[in-house]
Amino acid sequence: MGEDNEDDRSRGKLDIALRLYHNPEYVFATPERLLDTTNRADRAANCLLVHVIRARGLPVMDPSILGAGGSADPMIRLHLSGEREKTLIKRKTLAPVWEETFSLKCDFTSEVLELTLWDFDVTSANDEIGAVYVPVATLQDRQLHRAWYPIGPVASEDGLVDNLEPLSRHALKCGELVVSSGSVVDAHVSAIVNAADERCLGGGGDVDGAITRAGGDLLAEKRLALPVHHNKRCKTGDAVVTSGGPFDQLECDCVIHAVGPDYRRLPPAKDDEDDDLARGDLLLKNAYTAAMKRAKEQKCKTVAFSLLSAGIFRGRQSLDNVLRCAVEAIGDATYPGLQRVHLVAFSTKEQEALAES
Repeated sequence: MGEDNEDDRSRGKLDIALRLYHNPEYVFATPERLLDTTNRADRAANCLLVHVIRARGLPVMDPSILGAGGSADPMIRLHLSGEREKTLIKRKTLAPVWEETFSLKCDFTSEVLELTLWDFDVTSANDEIGAVYVPVATLQDRQLHRAWYPIGPVASEDGLVDNLEPLSRHALKCGELVVSSGSVVDAHVSAIVNAADERCLGGGGDVDGAITRAGGDLLAEKRLALPVHHNKRCKTGDAVVTSGGPFDQLECDCVIHAVGPDYRRLPPAKDDEDDDLARGDLLLKNAYTAAMKRAKEQKCKTVAFSLLSAGIFRGRQSLDNVLRCAVEAIGDATYPGLQRVHLVAFSTKEQEALAES
């Protein structure tokens, strides 16, 4: 998941190795039964082998009584398909080494492996350190997958992630892509990405309008102050940022304004009638890439995108293709320190299309 980054050490990182066995006849739900072929009851199950190796950069959970330094007593709880396991407790360390292997039965590959880190306390309830979530669907059958995963916050009891409802989660080179339902206005993230126009002053009843209303006077002032070139604050295929949040009702540090193409108004191609669509796709990818660059410049750990050019602006371009451009561009623009990127689908049609992208 990338090298160490100073901005990614508030909760630390977890080193794990995973191997998925899809419907094996010789791998079962416990390590002792891996070679057991006599019990046929488990043969329809997928099995995920989880090797918990080590962690580093964990936060101090038990401050020193002398006022300097401190330590933690970390342990990990694993959860998948209703099965639960836990590691041993490692005493007084911020860089524990476990080297423990677990075998978990996985009912569906659409599920998510949850590893929750806790600081063990003898005299009181254990304290949460953070969590790592790995979508099983991102693992290929019988291939070893080892990576350093950034430790993020534990999901809320209502299942929300950054105050958005996750529909599916997918590993990226750095962090993860979360397909979420709802509105970016509700997101609790470092940055939300607005589907803006070139003027960047706010829309009416669309996503831009909702962000404008929720952002209040401060966001309006920041947008008005953006540099203007040829009557544009942001050209199509680019992105600009208004920082200094939170802004009124928006729970984010900055709002990134990205301008996707209006496929209806692209100059018609002369020789190839589909060439204008290809040029639109390139501009759309550029807008997502530029937004990710602005997020990197702001050292954002979590980002929530509204869907650019996915409404009436997509013209005769298919929704599937517009969303494919989004997924590809975000995947190519991740950076160390990034924890999560949400693609927020508002309508059922958008949710279904994103699930297939």
